[in-house]
Amino acid sequence: MSWPTAQEFNEAIQSPVTAFSDPLLRNGSVECNQLGLPKPRAGNFATVYKITNGTRAWAVRCFNSELRDQEERYRAIGAYLNRISLSYMTEFQYLPRGIRLRGSWYPILKMEWVHGEPLNIFVERNLGKPQQLLKLAKDWVLMAQKLRSAGLAHGDLQHGNVLVSNAGLKLVDYDGMYVPELQGKYSNELGQQNYQLPQRKATDFGPFLDNFSEWVVLVTLLALSADPKLWQSFRGGDECLLFRKRDFEAPDQSQVFRALERIANEQVVVLVGMLKRAAFLSPAMVPPLDTSLFGGFEIELPISAPASSWLDDHIPKQGMARGTSSSTRAPASSATAHDWILDFTEVPVSIALQGNFRQERVSLLASVALVAL
Repeated sequence: MSWPTAQEFNEAIQSPVTAFSDPLLRNGSVECNQLGLPKPRAGNFATVYKITNGTRAWAVRCFNSELRDQEERYRAIGAYLNRISLSYMTEFQYLPRGIRLRGSWYPILKMEWVHGEPLNIFVERNLGKPQQLLKLAKDWVLMAQKLRSAGLAHGDLQHGNVLVSNAGLKLVDYDGMYVPELQGKYSNELGQQNYQLPQRKATDFGPFLDNFSEWVVLVTLLALSADPKLWQSFRGGDECLLFRKRDFEAPDQSQVFRALERIANEQVVVLVGMLKRAAFLSPAMVPPLDTSLFGGFEIELPISAPASSWLDDHIPKQGMARGTSSSTRAPASSATAHDWILDFTEVPVSIALQGNFRQERVSLLASVALVAL
């Protein structure tokens, strides 16, 4: 028997009392469009409808196709999320007998409706407000660290699955999530292509899965805080923030990478270089984005602030040998190396980084990172 079409789901949901098994959904109201028909939100794996009952609302996911181990995965994900209780996640229920049509029951996912702005909408609304984008960048890194510490990966971090709410960042759509109980399985999706490595395969499935997309979002936020005009120049918001799949397929020919490498902020340029080199790696080899990599930095000032920036405390100055304490740091007018990158990439102490930082040292540091990994 063929799987129901999106239109068939749409028709069934017009009558919640006969369509759903869950009592809260049966007695709920479906969000409708201007024609009075259920308002669908189509995705790669499911079509989502909003159902309201009193003061509560849910996202009901009707799956586009049947996946062999879908119930097993969602039960493992639900049990693990309930155990670790991360604020970024949303309560959900997988209902094997969720919706009835054609005289048969089909599974649905019932998830608490999250009130918030999609990441791309929030970013566009805050262009020209570096403090807002930098705060979001800090929240992003902290979230990345907490997800990694919990041993899980979302699997499809992209603008449509990240909501910025009054309660902080929220993640939705857990179809491709990795939790330890799913170790040894293959990924059932490859993520939105403008946030993923082109070389990602179904066999790439583990706690490392979000590393590259986390770098993509962070570098984009910092770049836009330094130069908001990049959004218009590269049609930001068109199924991406700034980067697209083609930029990761050929980083050396990418106009986006070239523009970001010209940003008048050397700290940002270093991170751009790291992302560019990461585009050549396999997903499992991309370094994680967490505060241990950045030495516990705190983002406090806009990128354009003349006195300091969010990486200043972690950048050795000219005339300062690696390993020199901050109390003996020699004064200097410009940064020449990033100690946290050197520590991470295990660059030999004997290597002295002198000269033009932007043109020469970003490539050196990133290349050494590639070899060390």
